[in-house]
Amino acid sequence: MILVAVLAFTCTGYAQGAVGVRVGCLSGISAEASFQSEFSYHHRLELDAGISNITKSPVWFNLTAAYHYRSYLLSRTNWFAGPALAARVSTDPHAGLAAGLQAGLEYELDILPLTISLDFRPMVNVLGPYAYHPYFDLGLSLRYLI
Repeated sequence: MILVAVLAFTCTGYAQGAVGVRVGCLSGISAEASFQSEFSYHHRLELDAGISNITKSPVWFNLTAAYHYRSYLLSRTNWFAGPALAARVSTDPHAGLAAGLQAGLEYELDILPLTISLDFRPMVNVLGPYAYHPYFDLGLSLRYLI
């Protein structure tokens, strides 16, 4: 399903995107590879794959998909918000599905094709042994515009 969405968005005439990294904290340290695909200025899909809870046990492997509505705030600065879903597998071994939101601010550098963003991602596990257990992530991202 995610592959179909990515292909559909990138096959449109507006296909722009970004690749980079996202590092987070709050419910443990996390590190993710990040990909964004825009299908218009205001709408995009973000896919993140990585690990969380690095310094504690169990370590979680995550694949997160988020839809962002993005709007202009100030010169080269935007805000974004939207729903997110995450598939999670841990080292103890458990698996689960989480749902929540992602919202934040991003700034596009003037001299380089890079964006820096700060976001907050509150999530709730909806399936698996940790069902209805909330977790939170505050992330800092650096992405190269493609």
